[in-house]
Amino acid sequence: MNRNIILTLWMAAALPLLLSSCQQEELPGMNGASDTTPLSITVTDGGYASTDKAATRAAENGYRTEFTAGDACGLYIVRRGTVVYDNVKLTATAGTDGSLTWKPEAGEPLAGGLSDEKYFLYYPYQSYMSGQTTASATDADGFFAPLVNGCQPATDQSTYTTYTAYDLMTAEGIATKSMDGTLSLSFAMTHRMAMAVIDMPKTVYKFTDNGNGAIPDYSGTTAIDFTDSGIKPCRMVDGTYRCIVKPASSTAVSITGSYADGKKAFVITLSNIAAGSYRTYKVDGATQSEKQATLQAGDYFCKSSDNKWYIIPQEAGPDGNVIGIVFHIGQHDSDNADYTNTGIGQEKCHGYVVALTNVHNDESDLLSWECGPNNEYNQEVGTSTNDGDWQGYSNHLKFREFVEQHSGEGWEMKHFPAALACETYGNQANGIYDWQQQLAAPSNTSGWFLPSCGQLKYLYQNSSVLSVRMDVVKNSTPANCIYKDKIMWFYKSYYWSSTEGSQKYAWAVIFGDGTARPGFKSSTNEVRAVLAF
Repeated sequence: MNRNIILTLWMAAALPLLLSSCQQEELPGMNGASDTTPLSITVTDGGYASTDKAATRAAENGYRTEFTAGDACGLYIVRRGTVVYDNVKLTATAGTDGSLTWKPEAGEPLAGGLSDEKYFLYYPYQSYMSGQTTASATDADGFFAPLVNGCQPATDQSTYTTYTAYDLMTAEGIATKSMDGTLSLSFAMTHRMAMAVIDMPKTVYKFTDNGNGAIPDYSGTTAIDFTDSGIKPCRMVDGTYRCIVKPASSTAVSITGSYADGKKAFVITLSNIAAGSYRTYKVDGATQSEKQATLQAGDYFCKSSDNKWYIIPQEAGPDGNVIGIVFHIGQHDSDNADYTNTGIGQEKCHGYVVALTNVHNDESDLLSWECGPNNEYNQEVGTSTNDGDWQGYSNHLKFREFVEQHSGEGWEMKHFPAALACETYGNQANGIYDWQQQLAAPSNTSGWFLPSCGQLKYLYQNSSVLSVRMDVVKNSTPANCIYKDKIMWFYKSYYWSSTEGSQKYAWAVIFGDGTARPGFKSSTNEVRAVLAF
């Protein structure tokens, strides 16, 4: 699960899911097929409540859960005290428009709607649930009591995956039958653990609007050493550290840490915190200063734990979440793409970002532009032919359109290796370049694409500034980072662009002198991805 930590926000996703109906004999206690109906599921979260009586309701509502693709819940349907659907895994899946649907695993039909049914849901999903529920219970508290009682958050929650694994939520569904006969199940999730928030002194960089929408503020994070701490919290993008704890525990738990290169130390003893609540602990008053910032080329482009982008100004220095370098501010005058239907969600983009590493796939570090069915290399895709064009994203759509129009002739995206490798940069698993997954594009961007010839030439022309920022990122990356040695500026060699020259040729830019030259589409060159945000 991912959260928008910049806004200390765990927003709920109200995401409908249509589930196919079962055959009559699969559902106990049914009088006939007409008794059943497909299910539409909505999942929301009431959020964590503050233990501070002075907190506003708006502040309390800030701690909500935003489900993202890949999240999974476990669904139970109980009929007359008998569990008829046992721990059905529902996984959030992203659509092409960015919306999510919750889907059961293939071949898992679901239906219901009888008057004696109970519906229970929990998050996060776990495959082994034997003995973790009470079928005779009449509410979610009783049904999931064994699961909640047995949940013991880990002491080391320094990784986001471990931290979220213990944010246990449960709910009982409320059924409402709509006019079209669909049964709507609404689950208002309740957090069953408690949360401690450690607020540190920090500097907040407030970006001015660059004309294409607001840039999120960046809170400079104070690094803390939790080496000897009883609990190791997770560092968040908003500058706080958080951990999930057992609610109202009678056992005192301490968090110890130091910062400012060990010159300042603190000890926090966690008080009893009620289930579904959070308590904030301020270290040295959590003083906050503000600085004005302007988005500029060379800023660090980062991905937050909720898979959204944020910007770190150059003066603040990079953190461990940098995935690229901003190389142009605002939408270029020669880029006529409409980004409304991308994750950006508006017609104009804020700017463009270049990836930290070359694109690779499991076959070669050098990729061809085209390798069609039956070794065809003379198909005109229809991308721009102007060697100064900025139509990188529009060119990417042309590849997709060509594949769709010529699928009957055997064409697939794999026949455009350079473009496909950019598109899937960060989204491939189980290969020799698994590390690229950590550099996947945030969900509110265009996604990575093969840059146009004009974009590549612009990158070369601004190498003196951008390459320095790239070196800063590499030098600040821990030695044990799996892709540290891959972070570098362009090689002095040929890089494919998405711009065509003719049916047989496409434009490549030489990063030795910045010139653009046409090359056979079948030849192999280096590849570097860019994105719009």
